[in-house]
Amino acid sequence: METVQPRVWFNIRRVVLVAVVAAVLAAAFFTASSLIGPGSAPSTLQQDIKKMEAAALESPNDGGLRLALAALYERAGQTEQALGQFQEVLVLDAENEDALLGAALAHRKLGQSDQAVQALVTIIAQNKDNPYAEVNRRLEAAHYYLGQIYREQGKLDEAINELRTAIGLNRADADALYELGLAFLAKGENADAASAFEVALAYVPDFTEAYQALAQAARANGDETKAKYAEAMILVFQGKAKDGASQLEKIAPDSNDSRVWWGLGHAQEQAGRPEEARQAYQKAVEINPGERLAADALARLEGSP
Repeated sequence: METVQPRVWFNIRRVVLVAVVAAVLAAAFFTASSLIGPGSAPSTLQQDIKKMEAAALESPNDGGLRLALAALYERAGQTEQALGQFQEVLVLDAENEDALLGAALAHRKLGQSDQAVQALVTIIAQNKDNPYAEVNRRLEAAHYYLGQIYREQGKLDEAINELRTAIGLNRADADALYELGLAFLAKGENADAASAFEVALAYVPDFTEAYQALAQAARANGDETKAKYAEAMILVFQGKAKDGASQLEKIAPDSNDSRVWWGLGHAQEQAGRPEEARQAYQKAVEINPGERLAADALARLEGSP
């Protein structure tokens, strides 16, 4: 039998300037490329910055150019300079959401939480009557980062409200679900925390930080089986599939949790044991026909030569 390659997930997590990536980083790339010119030798980041700085001096009222320069500064780790460019854009257009979000994250990186909150709240206020707010990813990012800041400040009820709003705008945002779980965990609402972490893991199954937090929440809630499952999955995604499978084999027989059986199946598959994996996935689907990860894996294995 041909060995079936186990599925690998790529945990694409939130990066600096989430909502600015398309509008700013792409602009920086194309603008820098046009300044370098076709056929030129590849330049360094600092060379690109100098060319962009010169272009900004020539066209000081070009907000797009300044956003592109800010993105290059961010890429170079020059946060204060990036913030300066975002602020220049806001002088030109006080409602520019790319600049507001960029400024908020720069302020936050510099430890200026109050200024970050002000910029994020401005984005939210600007979208109060926006009929297309649900598709505004800058708005979702604003609620997410505001919730994260509030959680870090200990304003847990406010954090939960903001993070729930972010999730309402994007239900598949595993980062927002994770942050929501952390806020619940900080409040001692361990069952709600565990639920949030589990939903995050349904979207990003290799989210090891979420497994770590799930183990903490589950154990605090008296659910030792779920805690051990989470700890075993950490081993699996750390490349210790056999060790993880061994731990899951101890708890799965007494568990009626489809995620435990899916985890065992995934561990066995990673360990190169397709038949054992198939049996575990089948058990997961029997317990819960809606266990998508197990059903998909089972279909893949049963369709293999």
